[in-house]
Amino acid sequence: MTVKNKKHKISLIIFGALLAYALWLTCRPVKIIAVHHTGNHSAAILVNNLPFTDRDKIAWWQENRAMLKEKYDLPAPADNGFFSVTVWLFGEGYQEDNQDDDQYCFKDMQTMKHCIEKTDSFTIYSSRGNQAHFSVDNGGYILKNNGEIIKTSDK
Repeated sequence: MTVKNKKHKISLIIFGALLAYALWLTCRPVKIIAVHHTGNHSAAILVNNLPFTDRDKIAWWQENRAMLKEKYDLPAPADNGFFSVTVWLFGEGYQEDNQDDDQYCFKDMQTMKHCIEKTDSFTIYSSRGNQAHFSVDNGGYILKNNGEIIKTSDK
């Protein structure tokens, strides 16, 4: 086997391994670690394995909305229909409050470790017309009452 063929074969193996790893990352199920009701018809869901793309994050919300309502009473809208739910990547877990703007702390926990790092997240909130809005990595989206998803802004 020539050096050129060996390099080609090694390149294919590396490419295949990277492709398999990327596929594995995208196929991992989202795991809900905790849910915190943060007041004013708002909540935070802490997860591992958050989907990568805006489309996949919105699809995860749509596919799991009934389960979230049944198991966690989310969303819990106000009388006018407003709610806000933020999905955070749990990351390294709960940490002590270090008075850093890069942390989000939960007041409903009476422990020293009650904060998480503000990392990948997306927010779902409602409007007057009961349409779901999504604030995601690459912009804002509206889920219209007819099921159509429309991009409203870029970040």
